[in-house]
Amino acid sequence: MHIALMGGVTTVFEAEAKTLFASFTTPPTLTRKNSINNLIKATKADGTWALIDSLQVYCAADQQAALVDWKLTTRNATLSATPPTFAADRGLTTDGTASYVNTGFTPSTGAVASAMSGNIINGMFGVYERTNLASSQYHGGGPNTSNKIIRLSPRTGGGAIGLGFNRTTIVTSVANADSRGLVVAQVEADDSESVYKNGASLGSVASASGASAGLGTVPLYLGCWNNNGTPTFGRAVTVGAFVYGARLPSGNQATLYNALQAYMTDLGANV
Repeated sequence: MHIALMGGVTTVFEAEAKTLFASFTTPPTLTRKNSINNLIKATKADGTWALIDSLQVYCAADQQAALVDWKLTTRNATLSATPPTFAADRGLTTDGTASYVNTGFTPSTGAVASAMSGNIINGMFGVYERTNLASSQYHGGGPNTSNKIIRLSPRTGGGAIGLGFNRTTIVTSVANADSRGLVVAQVEADDSESVYKNGASLGSVASASGASAGLGTVPLYLGCWNNNGTPTFGRAVTVGAFVYGARLPSGNQATLYNALQAYMTDLGANV
């Protein structure tokens, strides 16, 4: 048990928070520890934390801390040879041509909560963008000819969310005029694809094409999508966080957003 005092208030840190603190090269301040702990504690309270396989929060004190995966601190994101620009507590900004984030998370090897149920994937993928970008370019990854590919554009050039979760076809029928905030795509039990923005449902669409072929076999990229090892379709945007896991019921979607937004607000990084 780790207890800290802040302004006369006693904080008991969650075990997962203490593991995360220990992974940072520069120890976090007590204020930052409390912000991190609050996010973890809030998502654990209703089971949301257990449904998440990977959570990376790029709004951090320094780049080393930004690249640590909160769910598995030995799994770090890496940056492209031409790296995105890191700004303390503001995230990573990709240039749309050469820079991207390799999350280091591969669904087929890293998933714990996310899994296949027959030909339907129980999965969700979300990105917190901090700049409003209308671009039909995508985050994600997978073999281009396989139904293991995941692609997400929080706002396409046509003013919609572009998504294909374990689909070779992109669906752009859910309108979104602002890419900023947390956009989550997931596959429901009936194989439809649904979208949440800042914890609220924007609707769902019928399966675009074909049955899922299994969990993705390449790491997910941000700022572009990983076409079986080749960065494709660069997205020039500031990314504040990434999340992947099992599909989240609506209440858990709200919990995830509220907890993440509270953390961003503490840093002055909320959008």
